Amino acid sequence: MSFADVRGSARGGPAGGSGARGAGASSGELVPLQRDIFQATTAVAGFKRLAERLGTAKDTAALRENIDAQRREISANAAATKDSLKALASASGAVGLSRADKVARAKLVADFQSVLKEFERASARAAAAAQSYAPREEPTRASAGA
Repeated sequence: MSFADVRGSARGGPAGGSGARGAGASSGELVPLQRDIFQATTAVAGFKRLAERLGTAKDTAALRENIDAQRREISANAAATKDSLKALASASGAVGLSRADKVARAKLVADFQSVLKEFERASARAAAAAQSYAPREEPTRASAGA
């Protein structure tokens, strides 16, 4: 829910209350998608933080494995969310939707597309950095002292 949504419902008064109840029935099916998109946004932010360590003193083989695992997890979750969005669109495409429901669904799709684009950019930067820099080897320190 955005600030504009809260502000709009505050202006609605009693008429807005009945509209909110009508939208609540269909917005209940949007809650899992909202949660998935929020989790994707959070995961992409974490991925970007990890990818920023490539080429630094913290760049290790373990970090690269973690980045690859997170990349696979985000990709799998994105595919599942995409399938859920398609299922929602096909299940309710024939049913007349209120304008608020259409706006909410369009916002979900736009948010999801934005997260995917951000992930694609971060993934490309991480791949370029992984190719440009070699990871540091932690055991080298122990063997250098021996």
